[in-house]
Amino acid sequence: MTDWTKGERGTLLAMRLGGRVLRLIGRRAYSVLVIAPIVVYFVLLDRTARRGSAAYLRVLAAHPEGASQLGPRPGLRHVLRHFYEFALQLVDRALLWSGNSDVTLEYEGDEHLRRLRDEGRGGILLGAHQGSFDMMRVLAARYDVPVNVLMFTDKAERLGAYFRELSPESAIRVLAIDPTSVRTAFEIRACIERGEFVGILGDRRGLLRNAALHETELLGRRIAIPLQPFSLAAVLGCPILRATCLRREGATYHVEVKPLRPLDPPVPGDRPGRREQHKIAGELAESFVAHLERTCLQAPYQWFNFFDFFDDEPEGAAQP
Repeated sequence: MTDWTKGERGTLLAMRLGGRVLRLIGRRAYSVLVIAPIVVYFVLLDRTARRGSAAYLRVLAAHPEGASQLGPRPGLRHVLRHFYEFALQLVDRALLWSGNSDVTLEYEGDEHLRRLRDEGRGGILLGAHQGSFDMMRVLAARYDVPVNVLMFTDKAERLGAYFRELSPESAIRVLAIDPTSVRTAFEIRACIERGEFVGILGDRRGLLRNAALHETELLGRRIAIPLQPFSLAAVLGCPILRATCLRREGATYHVEVKPLRPLDPPVPGDRPGRREQHKIAGELAESFVAHLERTCLQAPYQWFNFFDFFDDEPEGAAQP
């Protein structure tokens, strides 16, 4: 059995070493001499991720706005660029974690987090496998608010130690998910009621056993996303915010925090019934997916969910 801790210690060492090399030779040379060969290696080696990338790019190209950026038939060079963007952002995350000032963050909508922090209210921070999706750690540090990131049980404790080694002062915490137990939902509720935030990836399935899925469309294709985050927000009446961090130019990233509904606290005693809660959850899910589609079209190569996410693909698509 692989020792995950040893693997992460090795990853940490590699990131630190990579950061030193990058500072020594510069970003442009590092991208050509280090990142590019690694990307080619993994595109050739990882067939599952390669096919996942190609499937997403075909779906995007079938969308009118996506076709204008990718052309009608994206091929291997598009997959290589997709992997390259992912690798580049991994390097930037390592630099950011180590406190390197070469990475610049621009913020939009941060007044929403400041308001909730000052009011002592918690909520759900909803991300996706898009852009620098672990930027919740940065938000936690910037606003001095505890953020509990959901992680499956087998990795939670070790990853928590890993984050603490990377950034001892961080307010990030790792909350273990046990898909076989409903206890996770109660732990999430307890965090929010303490005025803390819970970070969830809204495009990740399997958070809880037999959990409901919300079927909808993204880029004109059928998808199913977990309904739990939206149902929790509907039941608890708590804030739910979409957090996005997309790369713009060089090492500059744009962080946007946007509420999926107004942040006004619920009226005491005015709790919606079960049917109304289900309706609210569905509306929140649709708002999340609409934002996800906009950002996919805005930054087509920054979608990093390399698994089978779409239930159908354009007809006649060639398999890589």
